[in-house]
Amino acid sequence: MDNDKPHKPFVAPKAGYAHWGATLGIATLWVLYLFNAMFHIDLIAFMHPSQPGDVKVDMTPVSLVLAIVATVVGVPWSIARAKKRRRLESTGVRIDGKVVAKSPLRKYGMAPCTIAYTVDGKEYRIKKDLLSKSHDVGDTVQILSDPANPNTSRVL
Repeated sequence: MDNDKPHKPFVAPKAGYAHWGATLGIATLWVLYLFNAMFHIDLIAFMHPSQPGDVKVDMTPVSLVLAIVATVVGVPWSIARAKKRRRLESTGVRIDGKVVAKSPLRKYGMAPCTIAYTVDGKEYRIKKDLLSKSHDVGDTVQILSDPANPNTSRVL
């Protein structure tokens, strides 16, 4: 697989929603805590109703600890991932990769694939779930790769 074409810089999309999942998870934990602390409404108990004779446990401290831990761990993790993504989008170059392996396993219409790409004569591989009906072994896919560190890449 040769990439004799000159590398063109990647133009990043205006806004990404990659880290909404972490934000939503943290917000959910804070909502669970606040409902429990302020209104004495245990939203977790609504999902798991108690049976007669069950011991009632106050989940307020547990909800608070979970919300704090998620915030302390999740926010810096999310910021670091966003910075890494922005850095790759600003310095990365588009190159062609080739699907070299595709697992027969399917989940939600996605199949685990191995994509090979070459930077400066050295082959690199990335594993990514791709739409199983859209990609087969031998197909070309676009890769965004960091020229300074070609191991850092993602499938476009």
